[in-house]
Amino acid sequence: MKMNMQIRAIEQTYKVSKQLKLPTDLKPCIASVLDERHECNVNDLSFMIAVELKRLEKDLNVIEERLHVWNNRNIKKLNPRDIERTVHNVFRKDYQLGCNKALADICIYSEKVICPFYKALIKNYPRTNHSRQFIKLEWPKCLGNVAKLMYVMVIPELETRRGLKPGSRVFANYNEIRLIGGISQASIKSSLKELENAGLVFLKIGLRHKHYNRATEIRRIIPLPKPSSKVVKVNIKN
Repeated sequence: MKMNMQIRAIEQTYKVSKQLKLPTDLKPCIASVLDERHECNVNDLSFMIAVELKRLEKDLNVIEERLHVWNNRNIKKLNPRDIERTVHNVFRKDYQLGCNKALADICIYSEKVICPFYKALIKNYPRTNHSRQFIKLEWPKCLGNVAKLMYVMVIPELETRRGLKPGSRVFANYNEIRLIGGISQASIKSSLKELENAGLVFLKIGLRHKHYNRATEIRRIIPLPKPSSKVVKVNIKN
């Protein structure tokens, strides 16, 4: 019975991923929501879909488009403006949907432990000591103290808090970074830019807008690269 359920879920996830041109690590529960017509809780479901598509690195316009298509198939339809508000809201914060809370009500398995996404989430990732590699490659000689703290402590802590493996994309606001590392607001942006210029992170600085805010996007480059001659020369000058 469990095996049949797993097979059906895998087939459904594959079908939806292919139809919507989404990565195959789409959560099975969200694939099921996208594949069916709904007449209840459509507002909550639209929010869950938007969060998941954002996790899959889809941009705001693509998510809105997918949600409008999904909405038009439903028995109970949302106002198009409600969809737009939902998507903009999702991009204001780094929402995380956990299997124990938000997604529990739409889980398609009798037990979450047989869900392939959940199993991948709790599985121990290969443990590479990135801090030791950071030292071995002599990166500490090439960076300022705040940038070192940011790379070795703050970013790994952000990954851990979100249940992500090293090198995953994380969204964070300056206040959370400040509380983790004891770094002043003024030093946060400059240290992140230093890491970006050194080739250690992918970075998209957040925005403060009168209508919405966007958190800063950070992703460590894994595996850890060697310092370029340009980075080393800059450090020697300093």
